[in-house]
Amino acid sequence: MEHETHEEDHHHGHDNSPEAVKKEIRKYLYVFYALAVLTGVTVWISTFHLPIHTAVIIALVVAATKGSLVAAFFMHLISERKLIYGVLVLTVFFFGMLMWGPWHHRHDAQREWPGYDLHAAKPGAAAEPAEQHPQQPAPKKH
Repeated sequence: MEHETHEEDHHHGHDNSPEAVKKEIRKYLYVFYALAVLTGVTVWISTFHLPIHTAVIIALVVAATKGSLVAAFFMHLISERKLIYGVLVLTVFFFGMLMWGPWHHRHDAQREWPGYDLHAAKPGAAAEPAEQHPQQPAPKKH
């Protein structure tokens, strides 16, 4: 009877045989090597002295790839697709709400209080109020 219960445990995707353990270790080593190579790529790319926006984009792509590898394999999220998509949808929704809130507040404030944030988009707006005062006449020469 005990043997049958033990047999059922193996049908749930948990194989603890030496071959299966070696296969898992090999998979983790491949991911580790990929992470090490991507770290090397990040350092190597930094030697090119690219424009800031290009360097940031490349760094974000490499970092996202590395983060995806860690999450998928080390955190075992690769087999949790339904949960991941649910969390992703919630994340996008709440990010949208966070972005909508300040925009909505500013839009509402501009409608309710004419002139609200009037000079926010103009460079040097702080200097304008001083220019509105009439200038003093130049001193007379004798």
